[in-house]
Parts: sequence; structure tokens; C-alpha cells
Amino acid sequence: GSDLVDSMLNGTGCKNREWFNMFFNLTGPPSGGDGIVDAEVRFFAGCNATRKTVDFGVEAVLLHPESKGRVVLASANPEVMPVVEFPPLWESDYDRLELIYKRLAEALGMLPEDFANERGRPLAEVVRSDAYLYQHVCCSARVARPGEPGVCNEDLQVRGVSGLYVADAAALPFTPSSHTSAPALLMGELAASSAWEATAGRTPPARVEAARRGQTRASRAELLARQSSSATVSEEVPRVPL
Repeated sequence: GSDLVDSMLNGTGCKNREWFNMFFNLTGPPSGGDGIVDAEVRFFAGCNATRKTVDFGVEAVLLHPESKGRVVLASANPEVMPVVEFPPLWESDYDRLELIYKRLAEALGMLPEDFANERGRPLAEVVRSDAYLYQHVCCSARVARPGEPGVCNEDLQVRGVSGLYVADAAALPFTPSSHTSAPALLMGELAASSAWEATAGRTPPARVEAARRGQTRASRAELLARQSSSATVSEEVPRVPL
């Protein structure tokens, strides 16, 4: 009712935000399949004070799109920025985005057209006019086994270049079944570990050696206990050797 809407619009709980995500396998059997996680649905809400409405939205995401771009070196000079070519979405990806909404509609007892942002528009038309490339760009300097095409070896070292490592999502061999933040952290840790092992025998910086001995490192449990018992943020943070 209007009282509920007014309460939500005027209260502190009404925020423009993403509430939760759902990940699942799209290409495998609808039930009983063990396929890779390749689809995501984002649920979000927003408050429109002008219209006095609380809006809810659903967004379909392909975690393993077939559309691909490329990064091309424009010069042998490392100071010259490379050319990044973003592709138009392939027709097969439009079809798979449409399929996500159809699967969701089936699960919720709705019609696929119910997810159109304008009543009366066919879902296929909405998907093809409103779909866009998102921010999870990766795999442009992929790691590969010996004999396979790629930029990095399995230690994330650039092939043929001593001491140069790729420490971000560019080195991923394929698009992960998730957002890229956690995989990027993992690649950074692996690159740091590989670089450290490659310099075995050298004298490490004092802070790194201290961190390895545990002198400046606090456990996660200890940090959480400090935060819960004090309103101030502790200045001591766990240090990770780089």
C-alpha cells in the first residue's frame, strides 16, 4: 500500500543496491546435471523518490560468453599502449541470455516476457537491444602448458622474459565461473610465490623475513576479536610477503 511505499522511501532501509546473486549451470540438463557454472542472475532494488516507487530488477549474466575480443600490441615499445578490441556480442550469446530469463521464469511460474523492461516488448528484442559487455575482462595473456599457445608458463612468468610475471586476471587460461576478484587475488599470490622461489638464495627484505617468521602477522580470528572489542580500527594488519 501507499503507507508501505512511503515508509520504504523515507526510511533508511531503502537503498539502490544489489541484494543477492544466484549462480547455476545453464548449458547442462535442467536437473540432475553436473555441468560447469556458467550463468548468473543478479537481483537488485532501487528507490525512485520522484515516482514514489520501489523498483525491483533482475539481470542475467553469462559467465562463459562465446564472444571474444583481443589485445594487440601496437609497438615493440612497452610505453605504447596496446590496442584493445571489444567484440560485438555474438548471436549465440544473445540466445543464451534469453535462455537464462526463460529458465528463471519457469522456476518462478512466470512468463519470459514478464522480465522485459517495457511491457509488451518481446524478450528477444529486449535482450538484443539492452545487453552490454561487462567488466570481467580476462585471459588476454593466458597461461599455457609447453607447446600450447599462450603468453605465460605455468609459473605465470612471461615466456622468454626473465623476471617478468603477469599477476592479474589477464593470465587466466579461461573465464572463471565467478566474478574475477577472487581469481585475480589467487593469480597475484601465485605470481608472487613464483617470483619468490625464482629468487631463492637472495637476502629478502627485513619486513618480508619478519612476516615469514610470523612476527608482524596476526591471525584472522585475532583481528576479528580486536574489531569486535574496540570501536577503533587496529593499526596492525596482516602482512603478506610480496
